[in-house]
Amino acid sequence: LLRLPNFLRARAMPNSLIHEKSLYLRQHADQPVDWLPWSEKAFALARQRNVPLLVSVGYSTCHWCHVMARESFADPYIADLMNRNFVCVKVDREERPDVDKLCMDAVQMILGHGGWPLNVFFLPDGRPFFGGTYFPPADRGQNIIPWPQLLMRIADHFQRAPEELADNAAAILQNLAHAEGAEEISPAEPNAAAPDLFSFAEQICAAHDPDHGGLGSAPKFPQPIVFQFLLALLPQAQKQQPELAEKITRVTRRSLHAMAGGALCDQLGGGFFRYCVDARWQVPHFEKMLCDNALLLETFARAAVQLDDPLAKEIAGETARWLLTVMRQPSGAFSAALDADTDHREGATYLWTPEEISSALGDASAAAEFCRAYGIGEKGNFDRGVSTPTFPSGDLFLRAQLRPLREKLLRARERRPQPARDDKVLLGWNALAVRALALAGWALDQPEWTREAARTADFLWATFLRADGSFAAVAYDGQPAPPAATLNDCAWLADAELALAATADWAFSSEKISPAEKHRERALHLGKYILERFAKVQGA
Repeated sequence: LLRLPNFLRARAMPNSLIHEKSLYLRQHADQPVDWLPWSEKAFALARQRNVPLLVSVGYSTCHWCHVMARESFADPYIADLMNRNFVCVKVDREERPDVDKLCMDAVQMILGHGGWPLNVFFLPDGRPFFGGTYFPPADRGQNIIPWPQLLMRIADHFQRAPEELADNAAAILQNLAHAEGAEEISPAEPNAAAPDLFSFAEQICAAHDPDHGGLGSAPKFPQPIVFQFLLALLPQAQKQQPELAEKITRVTRRSLHAMAGGALCDQLGGGFFRYCVDARWQVPHFEKMLCDNALLLETFARAAVQLDDPLAKEIAGETARWLLTVMRQPSGAFSAALDADTDHREGATYLWTPEEISSALGDASAAAEFCRAYGIGEKGNFDRGVSTPTFPSGDLFLRAQLRPLREKLLRARERRPQPARDDKVLLGWNALAVRALALAGWALDQPEWTREAARTADFLWATFLRADGSFAAVAYDGQPAPPAATLNDCAWLADAELALAATADWAFSSEKISPAEKHRERALHLGKYILERFAKVQGA
């Protein structure tokens, strides 16, 4: 064995990621790649060796991250190419959203699109010069350069013409700086450059897919913030532009019903998957993210009230229950995500054949009725022979009738192997969940949701506020960890506290206490903290 070349030797010991707390980083700790975490040490090593850095960004529940890890990063030959020619760095995008944003912006500038895994090449001085997303280990006729060939080309180019890569890096940074520049608006004239919100709403409605709901074509993302914007604008449109108001109502209702009835929504367990790869909402990627579900809970709760929509109300309730049961930790915090894969198979926990439905229900007639209603046939809607349940009819009476069957199938599904849960606690994503539960509880007369939101907020303040007055961004096992919270984290937490300030007295009315003042004080504290830490000084 000792006579074998390096690329044929198995790794005897884990790499440096074995010491990290991030589940995603530890998933790569036993690979033959000499991964390092993002750190000055990695950049210093690249300068010392005079080689580029390969920064690979992903997250623990990402299907295509798992695929590239199995195909390339676990391969001894490919790992040897990486180790000899690069300093290799792994980044958890949820732990370091700042690094993820830099890499994503660079790749979108290079390719015009992005995604995960993100693989970005940096000069030793820290400037990105090239990048992409998923690369296969061999040529599969998909017009994507194989990963080993890309590694060898970049390594060779760095040795032969490093000045060309430096020119690439300079151009990327110049374009990023230009894109990040914000137009200065005079406080004395706040409406001088105010956007035409009605025009924005018209543009959004024009992107609506009238056949399948949602915005644009495949892949289809739920885009809850966009629909929250439309719902927020709806009362004003009803007064000033009735035709636009009718359009907003139609587009929002159609889109939310399509999401609720498609495979984006977990019809048995509640909650939403990340997105669908097709236009008809039939083929999801199965990771379930806390941030997505928090935003969708608020969106469906708002639609339930503003559009007087009973289906939206049901879906909001199922999403809240999923958050409070499946994603809740004993501390009151929420975990980050559920994996897309189970036992290395995408969506294996959630897929069914007609025979499996019949076996789980133990009643052929009931199974046939369920399969008809939920689109489960011999051909399969996800892959050959297997299906994700969908409920395109939206028939609330039928949905209520079939509830006992859904509950029985869910119990059967829970006996299957389950996707892994990433238990890192993210300040920003938990703040989104606090806001959503507080507002949805108030809107749908569920005070327990608002009380649970307040419990989570108390945990966040007890855990993430450091002794020096700063906030952490992530916690593991109840302990805060680097790095510091971002502007997004702090703004989302302030927004969550304002939501509780508006709803907590109602939710806790029977307990003869008034917690609203506590939440107002927290929001005020965060506002001051944001101004001190993040505000740009005029003229600086």
